[in-house]
Amino acid sequence: MTNAEYSRRWRLKNPERSREIIREWRLKNPDKVKATDKRWRNNHPDKTKAADKKWKSNHSDKVKEIAATYHRKHREHILQHKRDGRFKKYGLTENAFYALLAGQGGACAICGTSTWGGQHGVPIIDHDHESGDIRGLLCNTCNLAAGLLGDNPEKVQLLLTYLRDKRRS
Repeated sequence: MTNAEYSRRWRLKNPERSREIIREWRLKNPDKVKATDKRWRNNHPDKTKAADKKWKSNHSDKVKEIAATYHRKHREHILQHKRDGRFKKYGLTENAFYALLAGQGGACAICGTSTWGGQHGVPIIDHDHESGDIRGLLCNTCNLAAGLLGDNPEKVQLLLTYLRDKRRS
């Protein structure tokens, strides 16, 4: 009998003691455990993804708690990262964004509101989808309207005509 066979048989006969030995070894060797786990996860991405998905679905309250704690702890960093990403996407600096906002009087370029709405309550950078040129800062409502009309001036004119024709006197 080889050592591997002997070890396997012993583990089968002594499952509790085997688990205890493994647990103790893992506690004494956290760096080796981390490296081994990382190597296994890298070599088995599909199994890793499935296991993560299963764990998250079975522990949704814990996932929400972890996310909430992280967001509370790193709120400013997350907001700064989002701002930087928004500005970078359109080739703006933070100063250029605030200059544009000041140039519009701190309000939506279409309707003039300073209540921005939307999920984050911030001005939306409106841009030409073909050229990428920035047109102005919009509130959520005006941005949605422009987007739903496909940024098409003819459709906007048709809507305007319709609304004027159907207005109750």
